[in-house]
Amino acid sequence: MIIKPKKLYPRIYTPSLITIFLILISLTYRLLITENQCFLFINQFHNTIADYFFSIITNLGDGLIWLPLLIFIYQFRKKRLVLVVTNFLVSTIITLFLKRILFWDELRPISLMEKGFHLHLVEGIRVHSNNSFPSGHTVTVFAIVFTLLTLYKKKLWLKYLLIITAIMVGFSRIYLSQHFPIDVISGALIGIFSTYLSIFILSKISKVKNSVTDDDEHFETIGI
Repeated sequence: MIIKPKKLYPRIYTPSLITIFLILISLTYRLLITENQCFLFINQFHNTIADYFFSIITNLGDGLIWLPLLIFIYQFRKKRLVLVVTNFLVSTIITLFLKRILFWDELRPISLMEKGFHLHLVEGIRVHSNNSFPSGHTVTVFAIVFTLLTLYKKKLWLKYLLIITAIMVGFSRIYLSQHFPIDVISGALIGIFSTYLSIFILSKISKVKNSVTDDDEHFETIGI
């Protein structure tokens, strides 16, 4: 399979810029207050409908969501299958390296309760206590969404719908008290970055394969 960055990158440029712009706005707010204050400010806004909505949509960031995506791509866009697999591997390796090795001791928002803060916890949601950075769900959903964006040249309504969905999944991790804002922001950036990196890696592999194929054809032509 030949991967052409010049063909795929333009399809995710605008979504990338929009997402990064929103992230910059979030970071600006984050710089004005502490991480704990930022999380606690968001945590105070809740209701029954939002509890149900975010407890459902957060599942779109579960690692198992890669499986139905692989099935979909295999059935309808088989040429993109290698990109899906590569992005899964790249995003997973980066996430596990950060969560399990570099930032293995990062505590999650539930730790604030030990400091006397009251948190709104959604019933039925198991809240984790460590390996907070980055948000794995957010990495997954952004990696998947940006992989899907490479499938479409136009269909702006679908592209924006996918971006909004990814943002909602990321926000759900804060709403459900699973992550701090910086975990989610970093997860979104990693998901986007892993997509660009996957395209770059595959483009280099394609060039090497094409070079080898051309050499073989040349040798066959001259009888070697």
